[in-house]
Amino acid sequence: MYILYLTTDLMFSSQVSGLVRAKGGESTVVSTAADLIARASAQEVALVILDLSLAGLDSGQIVHALRAMKQAPQAILAYAPHVHEAKLAAAREAGCDQVLTRGGFHREIASILDCL
Repeated sequence: MYILYLTTDLMFSSQVSGLVRAKGGESTVVSTAADLIARASAQEVALVILDLSLAGLDSGQIVHALRAMKQAPQAILAYAPHVHEAKLAAAREAGCDQVLTRGGFHREIASILDCL
């Protein structure tokens, strides 16, 4: 299982990376949408995680680019603080497989990884 994680939150991304390793997977953390798209097109990806709190992030554009790939990711998950209702709604509209609040993501990431 290979996971790509778009975020600049180094503390939480290291926790997620540790969970992925413990489950026998591999993950890469990227800080830009361009890097995410480039890496996703280079290998098979089980899960893409989008931190919607990144400034200027266009979830619709990213999801469209990922879904258009010959070997699209198996799943796309997006999360943001609960107060970012518009960003969460935009991610749902864009077609993310799962959209969570930040708190929900923190609580559920281990079980999400179990399902991959």
